[in-house]
Amino acid sequence: MRSFIYNFKTVVLTTCLFLTVWLIFAEFNFDSLMVGVFFIFLAVAMNQWLLSVYKEKVAVKSSIRLSMLPNFILFFIKQSIIGGFDTAKRAVSPSLNITPGFIKYKTRFLGMGLNSHLFVNLVSLLPGSLIVLQDNDGILIHVLALNDKSLEDIAKCEVVVASLYGIDIHSEIQISKVKS
Repeated sequence: MRSFIYNFKTVVLTTCLFLTVWLIFAEFNFDSLMVGVFFIFLAVAMNQWLLSVYKEKVAVKSSIRLSMLPNFILFFIKQSIIGGFDTAKRAVSPSLNITPGFIKYKTRFLGMGLNSHLFVNLVSLLPGSLIVLQDNDGILIHVLALNDKSLEDIAKCEVVVASLYGIDIHSEIQISKVKS
């Protein structure tokens, strides 16, 4: 009963708000309500649907471990600085010391979702790396230096993100190289 009353109040207040906004835009021409009622109803229905989606998302709380946040921030800053210096070094170097290629990286700790998006964005900070594709089979990354250091850096990114989310990291990482 309490939920019904809350939903009813929400619908009434939302309807009043959208009605007021409609009338302001229509310069208080009440004849416009012949058309406006449909759009007000549509806006209220969409608002209720979005509220229900939001409530479902809020019900699943974030699993970020606040104790790991300083470690993540330091890693993020360090990778940003290293990436910037590496890019600058390559830009002014007379010879491009690159061995480009693709790495198909199968994530072991992170599934598809919020934490994998953070991982993908963090990998993009690594020097000379670009995410090409992300799917259920893993992540395809183009790198300018196809070597063990690139693989280690990607693996470190996954470990840092997994630790941030409190995910067990005592598994083996599967990585494969693909020459371009």
